[in-house]
Amino acid sequence: MNRYLNFVINALDRRLSMLVFFVTARCNSSCRGCFYWKSLNKGRELRLAEIRRISDGLGRIRALLVSGGEPFLRDDLAEICMQFYNKNKTHVISIPTNGLLTEEIAETALKLLTSCPDLRLTINLSLDGLEETHDYLRGVKGNFNRVMETEKALRSVKAAYPGRLTVNAQTVVSSYNLDEMPRLIEYVRRNMRVDYHSFELMRGDYRDKTLKPLTGKQMKRYIELNLENDNYHLSRHFSQLARRYFLEKKMYFYNMQAKVIKGRKLPLCCLAGRVIGVIEPNGDVRLCELLEPVGNLRKSAYSFRSIWRSRKAREQRQMICKTRCSCTHCVFLYATIEHSPRIALCDLPMRAVKSRGD
Repeated sequence: MNRYLNFVINALDRRLSMLVFFVTARCNSSCRGCFYWKSLNKGRELRLAEIRRISDGLGRIRALLVSGGEPFLRDDLAEICMQFYNKNKTHVISIPTNGLLTEEIAETALKLLTSCPDLRLTINLSLDGLEETHDYLRGVKGNFNRVMETEKALRSVKAAYPGRLTVNAQTVVSSYNLDEMPRLIEYVRRNMRVDYHSFELMRGDYRDKTLKPLTGKQMKRYIELNLENDNYHLSRHFSQLARRYFLEKKMYFYNMQAKVIKGRKLPLCCLAGRVIGVIEPNGDVRLCELLEPVGNLRKSAYSFRSIWRSRKAREQRQMICKTRCSCTHCVFLYATIEHSPRIALCDLPMRAVKSRGD
Protein backbone atom coordinates (compact mmCIF):
# COMPACT_ATOMS: atom_id res chain seq x y z
CA MET A 1 0.00 0.00 0.00
CA ASN A 2 2.79 2.44 0.86
CA ARG A 3 4.43 1.78 -2.50
CA TYR A 4 1.15 2.52 -4.29
CA LEU A 5 0.57 5.74 -2.33
CA ASN A 6 4.10 6.91 -3.11
CA PHE A 7 3.47 6.12 -6.77
CA VAL A 8 0.28 8.25 -6.80
CA ILE A 9 1.92 11.13 -4.94
CA ASN A 10 4.86 11.03 -7.34
CA ALA A 11 2.56 11.27 -10.38
CA LEU A 12 0.75 14.29 -8.95
CA ASP A 13 3.87 16.14 -7.77
CA ARG A 14 5.35 18.66 -10.23
CA ARG A 15 8.04 20.03 -7.88
CA LEU A 16 11.75 19.46 -8.43
CA SER A 17 12.40 15.93 -7.17
CA MET A 18 15.24 14.59 -9.32
CA LEU A 19 18.68 16.07 -9.87
CA VAL A 20 21.19 15.04 -12.52
CA PHE A 21 24.59 15.99 -11.12
CA PHE A 22 27.67 15.77 -13.35
CA VAL A 23 30.13 15.53 -10.46
CA THR A 24 33.20 15.54 -12.72
CA ALA A 25 34.26 16.12 -16.31
CA ARG A 26 37.28 13.87 -15.85
CA CYS A 27 37.15 10.55 -17.66
CA ASN A 28 39.46 7.58 -18.18
CA SER A 29 37.60 6.32 -21.25
CA SER A 30 37.42 7.60 -24.82
CA CYS A 31 33.92 6.52 -25.84
CA ARG A 32 33.08 6.92 -29.50
CA GLY A 33 29.40 7.51 -28.76
CA CYS A 34 29.92 10.04 -25.95
CA PHE A 35 27.64 13.10 -26.16
CA TYR A 36 29.71 14.90 -23.51
CA TRP A 37 33.13 14.59 -25.15
CA LYS A 38 33.67 18.31 -25.83
CA SER A 39 33.42 19.03 -22.10
CA LEU A 40 35.61 16.18 -20.84
CA ASN A 41 38.76 16.89 -18.83
CA LYS A 42 38.12 20.64 -18.87
CA GLY A 43 37.19 23.28 -16.34
CA ARG A 44 37.35 23.48 -12.57
CA GLU A 45 34.88 21.11 -10.96
CA LEU A 46 32.93 22.01 -7.85
CA ARG A 47 34.76 21.21 -4.61
CA LEU A 48 33.07 19.30 -1.81
CA ALA A 49 32.74 22.48 0.27
CA GLU A 50 30.96 24.18 -2.64
CA ILE A 51 28.66 21.20 -3.14
CA ARG A 52 27.71 21.35 0.54
CA ARG A 53 26.71 25.00 0.15
CA ILE A 54 24.55 24.11 -2.86
CA SER A 55 22.96 21.19 -1.05
CA ASP A 56 22.22 23.28 2.04
CA GLY A 57 19.89 25.50 0.01
CA LEU A 58 18.23 22.88 -2.15
CA GLY A 59 15.48 21.37 -0.05
CA ARG A 60 14.34 17.78 -0.47
CA ILE A 61 15.59 15.88 -3.53
CA ARG A 62 14.00 12.45 -3.93
CA ALA A 63 16.53 11.02 -6.38
CA LEU A 64 20.12 11.95 -7.23
CA LEU A 65 21.31 10.78 -10.64
CA VAL A 66 25.09 11.11 -10.54
CA SER A 67 26.84 11.53 -13.89
CA GLY A 68 30.15 12.49 -15.49
CA GLY A 69 32.83 11.96 -16.76
CA GLU A 70 33.63 8.91 -14.71
CA PRO A 71 32.12 9.61 -11.27
CA PHE A 72 34.41 7.21 -9.42
CA LEU A 73 37.45 9.31 -10.35
CA ARG A 74 36.35 11.62 -7.53
CA ASP A 75 37.84 10.36 -4.28
CA ASP A 76 35.12 12.24 -2.38
CA LEU A 77 32.19 10.71 -4.29
CA ALA A 78 30.89 8.95 -1.18
CA GLU A 79 30.97 12.21 0.77
CA ILE A 80 29.05 14.01 -2.00
CA CYS A 81 26.32 11.36 -1.96
CA MET A 82 26.21 11.33 1.84
CA GLN A 83 25.71 15.11 1.84
CA PHE A 84 22.54 14.75 -0.26
CA TYR A 85 21.37 11.81 1.82
CA ASN A 86 21.76 13.67 5.12
CA LYS A 87 20.76 17.19 4.08
CA ASN A 88 18.27 16.67 1.26
CA LYS A 89 16.71 13.37 2.38
CA THR A 90 17.83 11.79 -0.87
CA HIS A 91 17.32 8.06 -0.40
CA VAL A 92 17.62 7.04 -4.07
CA ILE A 93 21.01 7.48 -5.72
CA SER A 94 22.10 6.15 -9.11
CA ILE A 95 25.69 6.15 -10.38
CA PRO A 96 26.84 5.13 -13.89
CA THR A 97 30.36 3.83 -14.42
CA ASN A 98 32.64 2.44 -17.10
CA GLY A 99 33.67 -0.21 -14.56
CA LEU A 100 37.41 0.39 -14.85
CA LEU A 101 38.02 1.32 -11.20
CA THR A 102 36.91 -1.94 -9.61
CA GLU A 103 38.25 -1.37 -6.09
CA GLU A 104 37.05 2.24 -5.87
CA ILE A 105 33.57 1.28 -7.05
CA ALA A 106 33.16 -1.56 -4.55
CA GLU A 107 34.63 0.47 -1.67
CA THR A 108 32.42 3.49 -2.40
CA ALA A 109 29.30 1.34 -2.58
CA LEU A 110 30.18 -0.34 0.71
CA LYS A 111 30.87 2.99 2.41
CA LEU A 112 27.58 4.49 1.25
CA LEU A 113 25.46 1.53 2.27
CA THR A 114 27.16 1.35 5.65
CA SER A 115 26.81 5.07 6.37
CA CYS A 116 23.31 5.60 4.95
CA PRO A 117 20.95 2.96 6.38
CA ASP A 118 17.89 3.96 4.30
CA LEU A 119 19.74 4.44 1.02
CA ARG A 120 18.79 2.54 -2.12
CA LEU A 121 21.86 2.63 -4.35
CA THR A 122 22.03 1.71 -8.03
CA ILE A 123 25.26 1.23 -9.94
CA ASN A 124 24.91 1.06 -13.72
CA LEU A 125 27.76 -0.74 -15.48
CA SER A 126 28.26 0.41 -19.06
CA LEU A 127 28.33 -2.55 -21.44
CA ASP A 128 28.03 -1.71 -25.13
CA GLY A 129 28.73 -5.11 -26.66
CA LEU A 130 30.75 -8.29 -26.38
CA GLU A 131 34.48 -7.95 -25.71
CA GLU A 132 35.77 -6.71 -29.08
CA THR A 133 32.83 -4.39 -29.72
CA HIS A 134 32.73 -2.98 -26.20
CA ASP A 135 36.46 -2.23 -26.07
CA TYR A 136 36.28 -0.57 -29.51
CA LEU A 137 33.31 1.63 -28.65
CA ARG A 138 34.72 2.55 -25.24
CA GLY A 139 38.24 3.24 -26.52
CA VAL A 140 39.97 1.19 -23.79
CA LYS A 141 41.45 -2.24 -24.41
CA GLY A 142 40.51 -4.62 -21.62
CA ASN A 143 37.48 -2.56 -20.53
CA PHE A 144 35.07 -5.45 -21.08
CA ASN A 145 36.98 -7.73 -18.72
CA ARG A 146 37.19 -4.99 -16.09
CA VAL A 147 33.41 -4.61 -16.20
CA MET A 148 33.09 -8.33 -15.51
CA GLU A 149 35.53 -8.04 -12.59
CA THR A 150 33.64 -5.07 -11.17
CA GLU A 151 30.30 -6.87 -11.36
CA LYS A 152 31.79 -9.82 -9.48
CA ALA A 153 33.31 -7.51 -6.85
CA LEU A 154 29.89 -5.95 -6.23
CA ARG A 155 28.30 -9.33 -5.53
CA SER A 156 29.72 -9.48 -2.02
CA VAL A 157 28.49 -5.93 -1.32
CA LYS A 158 25.00 -6.91 -2.47
CA ALA A 159 25.09 -9.98 -0.26
CA ALA A 160 26.00 -7.85 2.77
CA TYR A 161 23.15 -5.38 2.10
CA PRO A 162 20.29 -7.39 0.56
CA GLY A 163 17.65 -5.32 -1.19
CA ARG A 164 19.61 -2.07 -1.01
CA LEU A 165 22.15 -2.32 -3.85
CA THR A 166 20.97 -2.67 -7.43
CA VAL A 167 23.55 -3.48 -10.08
CA ASN A 168 22.50 -3.04 -13.70
CA ALA A 169 24.11 -3.44 -17.11
CA GLN A 170 23.43 -0.48 -19.40
CA THR A 171 23.97 -0.52 -23.15
CA VAL A 172 24.16 2.48 -25.49
CA VAL A 173 22.81 1.39 -28.87
CA SER A 174 23.65 2.68 -32.34
CA SER A 175 23.55 1.17 -35.82
CA TYR A 176 27.05 -0.14 -35.09
CA ASN A 177 26.10 -2.57 -32.31
CA LEU A 178 22.36 -3.20 -32.80
CA ASP A 179 22.86 -6.56 -34.55
CA GLU A 180 25.00 -7.79 -31.65
CA MET A 181 22.33 -7.07 -29.04
CA PRO A 182 20.72 -10.56 -29.02
CA ARG A 183 24.09 -12.18 -28.29
CA LEU A 184 24.91 -9.58 -25.65
CA ILE A 185 21.54 -10.12 -23.96
CA GLU A 186 22.21 -13.85 -23.80
CA TYR A 187 25.74 -13.31 -22.49
CA VAL A 188 24.51 -11.05 -19.69
CA ARG A 189 21.85 -13.55 -18.63
CA ARG A 190 24.32 -16.42 -18.55
CA ASN A 191 27.38 -14.74 -17.06
CA MET A 192 26.36 -11.73 -14.99
CA ARG A 193 24.23 -11.42 -11.85
CA VAL A 194 22.72 -8.05 -12.66
CA ASP A 195 19.27 -6.96 -11.58
CA TYR A 196 18.44 -5.42 -14.92
CA HIS A 197 19.91 -4.94 -18.38
CA SER A 198 18.70 -1.72 -20.00
CA PHE A 199 19.30 -0.04 -23.34
CA GLU A 200 19.69 3.60 -24.24
CA LEU A 201 19.85 5.23 -27.66
CA MET A 202 23.04 7.03 -28.63
CA ARG A 203 22.18 10.72 -28.49
CA GLY A 204 23.48 14.25 -28.82
CA ASP A 205 26.69 15.38 -30.49
CA TYR A 206 28.59 12.10 -30.21
CA ARG A 207 32.35 11.96 -30.77
CA ASP A 208 32.72 9.49 -33.67
CA LYS A 209 30.62 10.63 -36.62
CA THR A 210 31.14 7.29 -38.39
CA LEU A 211 28.68 5.88 -35.87
CA LYS A 212 25.09 6.29 -36.95
CA PRO A 213 21.88 6.56 -34.90
CA LEU A 214 19.13 4.03 -35.54
CA THR A 215 16.90 4.40 -38.58
CA GLY A 216 13.13 4.10 -38.32
CA LYS A 217 13.33 0.48 -39.49
CA GLN A 218 16.08 -0.34 -36.99
CA MET A 219 14.04 1.33 -34.26
CA LYS A 220 11.34 -1.31 -34.73
CA ARG A 221 13.90 -4.05 -34.10
CA TYR A 222 15.28 -2.11 -31.13
CA ILE A 223 11.83 -1.93 -29.53
CA GLU A 224 11.22 -5.65 -30.09
CA LEU A 225 14.52 -6.55 -28.39
CA ASN A 226 13.83 -4.17 -25.53
CA LEU A 227 10.35 -5.46 -24.79
CA GLU A 228 11.49 -9.09 -24.77
CA ASN A 229 14.37 -8.20 -22.49
CA ASP A 230 12.18 -6.01 -20.26
CA ASN A 231 9.67 -8.82 -19.90
CA TYR A 232 12.44 -11.21 -18.86
CA HIS A 233 13.79 -8.95 -16.12
CA LEU A 234 10.43 -7.65 -14.88
CA SER A 235 9.09 -11.20 -14.51
CA ARG A 236 11.89 -11.83 -12.00
CA HIS A 237 10.85 -8.98 -9.72
CA PHE A 238 7.13 -8.20 -10.09
CA SER A 239 3.68 -9.74 -10.06
CA GLN A 240 1.88 -10.25 -13.37
CA LEU A 241 -0.21 -7.07 -13.15
CA ALA A 242 2.72 -4.90 -12.02
CA ARG A 243 4.83 -6.39 -14.81
CA ARG A 244 2.14 -5.55 -17.35
CA TYR A 245 2.00 -1.97 -16.07
CA PHE A 246 5.76 -1.47 -16.38
CA LEU A 247 5.76 -3.07 -19.84
CA GLU A 248 3.03 -0.67 -20.94
CA LYS A 249 5.10 2.22 -19.60
CA LYS A 250 8.15 0.92 -21.48
CA MET A 251 6.11 0.61 -24.68
CA TYR A 252 4.81 4.15 -24.29
CA PHE A 253 8.36 5.36 -23.77
CA TYR A 254 9.77 3.48 -26.80
CA ASN A 255 6.96 4.79 -29.01
CA MET A 256 7.80 8.34 -27.94
CA GLN A 257 11.44 7.74 -28.89
CA ALA A 258 10.39 6.30 -32.26
CA LYS A 259 8.28 9.39 -33.00
CA VAL A 260 11.21 11.69 -32.27
CA ILE A 261 13.53 9.65 -34.52
CA LYS A 262 10.97 10.05 -37.32
CA GLY A 263 11.08 13.81 -36.83
CA ARG A 264 7.81 14.18 -34.95
CA LYS A 265 7.17 16.09 -31.73
CA LEU A 266 6.41 14.60 -28.32
CA PRO A 267 2.67 14.23 -27.61
CA LEU A 268 3.04 16.10 -24.31
CA CYS A 269 5.13 18.82 -22.69
CA CYS A 270 8.51 17.58 -21.47
CA LEU A 271 8.93 18.24 -17.75
CA ALA A 272 12.64 19.05 -17.96
CA GLY A 273 13.14 22.08 -15.76
CA ARG A 274 10.16 21.23 -13.60
CA VAL A 275 10.56 17.86 -11.89
CA ILE A 276 14.17 17.37 -12.94
CA GLY A 277 17.22 19.62 -13.27
CA VAL A 278 20.91 19.41 -14.12
CA ILE A 279 24.09 20.66 -12.45
CA GLU A 280 27.35 20.63 -14.43
CA PRO A 281 30.83 20.04 -12.91
CA ASN A 282 31.64 23.77 -13.13
CA GLY A 283 28.39 24.82 -11.46
CA ASP A 284 26.33 25.56 -14.56
CA VAL A 285 22.62 24.84 -14.09
CA ARG A 286 20.54 23.50 -16.97
CA LEU A 287 16.90 22.53 -17.27
CA CYS A 288 17.99 19.76 -19.64
CA GLU A 289 21.40 18.38 -20.60
CA LEU A 290 20.76 19.38 -24.22
CA LEU A 291 19.77 23.02 -23.57
CA GLU A 292 21.85 26.09 -22.77
CA PRO A 293 22.67 26.84 -19.10
CA VAL A 294 20.29 29.18 -17.28
CA GLY A 295 22.87 30.24 -14.70
CA ASN A 296 26.01 29.34 -12.77
CA LEU A 297 26.08 28.48 -9.07
CA ARG A 298 29.48 30.06 -8.46
CA LYS A 299 28.13 33.33 -9.84
CA SER A 300 24.89 33.07 -7.84
CA ALA A 301 26.20 32.59 -4.28
CA TYR A 302 25.62 28.83 -4.73
CA SER A 303 21.86 29.38 -4.67
CA PHE A 304 20.22 26.80 -6.92
CA ARG A 305 16.77 28.20 -6.17
CA SER A 306 17.63 31.70 -7.39
CA ILE A 307 18.69 30.25 -10.74
CA TRP A 308 15.76 27.80 -10.89
CA ARG A 309 13.28 30.65 -10.36
CA SER A 310 15.05 33.15 -12.60
CA ARG A 311 13.52 34.84 -15.62
CA LYS A 312 15.84 32.95 -17.96
CA ALA A 313 14.71 29.62 -16.49
CA ARG A 314 11.03 30.59 -16.78
CA GLU A 315 11.47 31.60 -20.41
CA GLN A 316 13.25 28.34 -21.23
CA ARG A 317 10.44 26.33 -19.59
CA GLN A 318 7.92 28.19 -21.71
CA MET A 319 9.99 27.42 -24.81
CA ILE A 320 10.10 23.71 -23.94
CA CYS A 321 6.30 23.51 -23.81
CA LYS A 322 5.53 25.95 -26.60
CA THR A 323 7.79 24.23 -29.13
CA ARG A 324 7.18 20.70 -27.77
CA CYS A 325 10.94 20.37 -27.35
CA SER A 326 11.70 16.74 -28.22
CA CYS A 327 14.58 14.30 -27.76
CA THR A 328 15.15 10.61 -26.98
CA HIS A 329 16.79 11.16 -23.56
CA CYS A 330 15.52 8.33 -21.36
CA VAL A 331 15.86 10.14 -18.01
CA PHE A 332 13.75 13.13 -19.06
CA LEU A 333 11.17 11.10 -21.00
CA TYR A 334 10.63 8.71 -18.08
CA ALA A 335 10.31 11.63 -15.67
CA THR A 336 7.69 13.19 -17.94
CA ILE A 337 5.68 9.96 -18.12
CA GLU A 338 5.88 9.27 -14.39
CA HIS A 339 4.74 12.79 -13.46
CA SER A 340 1.84 12.90 -15.92
CA PRO A 341 -1.32 11.96 -13.92
CA ARG A 342 -3.31 11.07 -17.03
CA ILE A 343 -0.65 8.72 -18.36
CA ALA A 344 0.70 7.26 -15.11
CA LEU A 345 -2.61 6.90 -13.23
CA CYS A 346 -5.16 6.38 -16.03
CA ASP A 347 -3.85 5.34 -19.44
CA LEU A 348 -1.13 2.90 -18.39
CA PRO A 349 -3.13 1.09 -15.65
CA MET A 350 -6.06 0.64 -18.06
CA ARG A 351 -3.75 -0.76 -20.73
CA ALA A 352 -2.16 -3.11 -18.20
CA VAL A 353 -5.53 -4.48 -17.06
CA LYS A 354 -6.72 -4.85 -20.64
CA SER A 355 -3.54 -6.62 -21.78
CA ARG A 356 -3.82 -9.07 -18.87
CA GLY A 357 -7.24 -10.08 -20.11
CA ASP A 358 -6.19 -10.48 -23.75
